[in-house]
Amino acid sequence: MDFYEAIEKRRTVRDFKDKTIPMDIIKRILSAGLKAPTNNHLREWEFVIVNDKKERLSVLNLEDMTSYDECEKMMDGFGMTDSDQRGMYHIAMPKQFSMLYNSGCLILPFFKLREPLMNPTCLSSLNEFAPIWCCIENILLAAVKEQPVPEYLTTSFGILGQLDKNF
Repeated sequence: MDFYEAIEKRRTVRDFKDKTIPMDIIKRILSAGLKAPTNNHLREWEFVIVNDKKERLSVLNLEDMTSYDECEKMMDGFGMTDSDQRGMYHIAMPKQFSMLYNSGCLILPFFKLREPLMNPTCLSSLNEFAPIWCCIENILLAAVKEQPVPEYLTTSFGILGQLDKNF
């Protein structure tokens, strides 16, 4: 498969087959991610691979994330008041967390930030965010190359955040 074909076939997958991804494929996919350009050439990223379903329940806190009341609290915390938007979140959130739980491989990328992502003081404050996003896109394109991996690799990298050495 050539590069343009991989771009053409790149899709976001929301339903997954219950298959395990071989570690050699995961390593190739992560290797593609590590080739992404960076602002400082340091690639201050770490990846956590969570294959065990019990560990995923713990990491995702799945029982709370699919709860109507927990979803309400989350939207209140966002200051979300539009009833149509809230209705959409009530439909989408259980599906999002089901995706993360049911995929054959869950890869959690972590990266360092100099200041909070949601409160940048200037445009260059986002320099650490752009490279990790390029890394994720490389991972997704590599997954397309590894057909049929996208059928069971989580393509939604929902947990991005400041690197926590205690994780």
